[in-house]
Amino acid sequence: MNKPSFESPAFDKARLIANLGLWGFGLAKVPMITYVGPKICRIDDDVLEMQIKHRWRNNNHLKSLYFGAFAVGADVAGGFLAYWIARKLGIKITLAFASFDAEFKRRAHGHTIFRCEEGALIRQMILQSRERGERVTRELNIQAWTEEEPAPVAVFKLGLSLKAID
Repeated sequence: MNKPSFESPAFDKARLIANLGLWGFGLAKVPMITYVGPKICRIDDDVLEMQIKHRWRNNNHLKSLYFGAFAVGADVAGGFLAYWIARKLGIKITLAFASFDAEFKRRAHGHTIFRCEEGALIRQMILQSRERGERVTRELNIQAWTEEEPAPVAVFKLGLSLKAID
């Protein structure tokens, strides 16, 4: 997995729609998402990159990204990519996380980008759930990067559990 770009991306309609959808979901369903303020930097059929800014509300007493903000970042990176892919496929889903494993390698003392490159696996899960009519659970790999560090500052394994619904 290559280090993500920290440059401001050019205007992208899909990214704008994704950010508005994430903001609305946060306001309506999970206010903590709105409080932390994640911003989607890149989204396509395979990858989601999302940034959480380094600011007082997301920091701990060591002036690095707080554990809860890391959890929101990993959750949104995997969960929103699943929602996005399901919507593009025209399939409604319910999703939850069955497990959450985090390995913190360094403190995040800057804006942090969370990246999930599991689009192909998620697509397969959605289609398999629709075909079988049952819940499917698989592990997603998500990494967190800061601009200052050459390697990920954290690595997450989230057990995504989803079911296609009619």
